[in-house]
Amino acid sequence: MISAIVAVNNDWGIGYNGDLLEHIPEDLKYFKTLTTDHVVVMGQNTWDSLPKKPLPNRLNIVITHNERHFDEMTAFIDLNEAIIRLKTADDECFIIGGGSIYKQL
Repeated sequence: MISAIVAVNNDWGIGYNGDLLEHIPEDLKYFKTLTTDHVVVMGQNTWDSLPKKPLPNRLNIVITHNERHFDEMTAFIDLNEAIIRLKTADDECFIIGGGSIYKQL
């Protein structure tokens, strides 16, 4: 299953200057609980904004124009290619941002 997860403000904003609009501990805890031991898919800017890389106890997949491979994750050229590959996965996959990735959905 592929799901999108996002925290938004009243104006549907999701972030600013590579950071969350608000750091709400309960939301961050819920995100961790929900996504741990699953696959998370994000854009390059979201990856770059993570304070700790990769997100622990998750397969981290980064959508980027520059195909790169990391020890803990795989980067795909575009979202469609990633979704095709993820559809065959037995695990739940979470699309976690950022804005350009949500727009592509």
